[in-house]
Amino acid sequence: TDKMKLRSFKLLKILTILANGETFGNIDKFDATEPIYIQNANELEKLSLMEVITTTKILSKVMGNSTQEVKILRAPRQIRDYVNTLITENERDTILKCACDLYFGNKWRLGEIKNIYSSSSLFGSSKFFNVDNCHLITNSIMANAIRNNLDYEIERAASLAINFCTHVLNSKDYKNAISTSEEIYNWLKPTNFNRLKAINAMLYGKALRMTGNGERSNQIFKESLEIEQGNFSNNEKNSIYVELGFTYILQQKFDEATKCANAILETANPKGADAIQAKLIKAEAALKDTELLKRLKTLESEAKKAESTSLVNTISLKISNVVNDVKERELRLSKILASTGDEYNKVRAIIRKSLDAFTAGKAISSDELNLLNMSYSYLYIQRLDGLFKDCHKALWIYCSKDERVNDLLNLFKHSSLIWRISDDLDIEKKYYTELNEIMKNHTELAVTDPVNGANVSYYIRRKLEFESLPIPLVEV
Repeated sequence: TDKMKLRSFKLLKILTILANGETFGNIDKFDATEPIYIQNANELEKLSLMEVITTTKILSKVMGNSTQEVKILRAPRQIRDYVNTLITENERDTILKCACDLYFGNKWRLGEIKNIYSSSSLFGSSKFFNVDNCHLITNSIMANAIRNNLDYEIERAASLAINFCTHVLNSKDYKNAISTSEEIYNWLKPTNFNRLKAINAMLYGKALRMTGNGERSNQIFKESLEIEQGNFSNNEKNSIYVELGFTYILQQKFDEATKCANAILETANPKGADAIQAKLIKAEAALKDTELLKRLKTLESEAKKAESTSLVNTISLKISNVVNDVKERELRLSKILASTGDEYNKVRAIIRKSLDAFTAGKAISSDELNLLNMSYSYLYIQRLDGLFKDCHKALWIYCSKDERVNDLLNLFKHSSLIWRISDDLDIEKKYYTELNEIMKNHTELAVTDPVNGANVSYYIRRKLEFESLPIPLVEV
């Protein structure tokens, strides 16, 4: 009917603005006054105006569970480009407001947002939101406010974006934190909202540091301190100095790191987490070997008294890097994995424990294997390069041991895509060569499902590009 076609067209407009796509379950709740039906999605798919993207975990089975799949409805780029020209400003405004209600809750106009992840866990939740859309929404709202040149609109839009950025940063979603804060950073540059500019720059710098962009994060942190001209609270200043201090340690700029630590100690609670981190920075800047190990254990005790689980785990991981006792190292990593919360350090711990075990020819538990698998999925999304490579290595060793060919193909496809994007072709070639050796024992590749078929096709394409040697494909 005409009414159904109009709703199908409305779905296409929604997917045009939510460019990263969304699940039907969330689209179904998008506008209660004009609900979208599954028939509308089916119609768009039949007309090739929409595609269904399936995402999965990396290992096919962990702890006996079948592969978890999420189906995302998405309009292709060329379709979105055309439909964008047909959307009126009123329609766009209505869709953006409905999207804000869906993602942020009904108090977003007051700058308050709900927990979009519906779980404090890094590793999934009962719901799925395509969070990548959120920064598209905040950016569009900010663009409208700047275009209207109304201070109250700019302040409201920036406050919403900064609250969202704070939320995703606290949830360890660094990729979306960078996307949002970078856009707001550019939008606010010509304005006089110095407090908002400084707070956003602080968030931007923290997200950059966590993704390994040390030089850029240092630049942004210094800029945030200059913008506020001393108007940051001591806690805010100290949080910046902590980030700067640890970055300088990685860059081996020990004098600069020590200056940051001393600045923290001037105002921080002597027994609080900030002061302990300052002393940790000074220790890493000045001490080595036995002296450093002794100091780290003292600071670990102080962190326990301060009841800072994250800091205790961080120091314990540092101790595990320098301790010679293999059993102590394993015990420390196991304690981190058994701790409450602090899932980022659990990611670091499970990767180290798995590499230690697999390298020594030992096994890990099914729970630990499940955590390693979920860690890969998290790191794949966040693009945390060093941890991602180590996590890939651990899973690769595990899958190679029993020649789990389908899992190796799936793992190779995902990691290969990341390394090609980052122009890290040497490591891709290394793992391709190892995979190719294993594939000599599996000359006929059976396509058992769409995901496996896509992995097989990807491997064959890369084989052709690397060696121009095809491999037989058998349909079953």
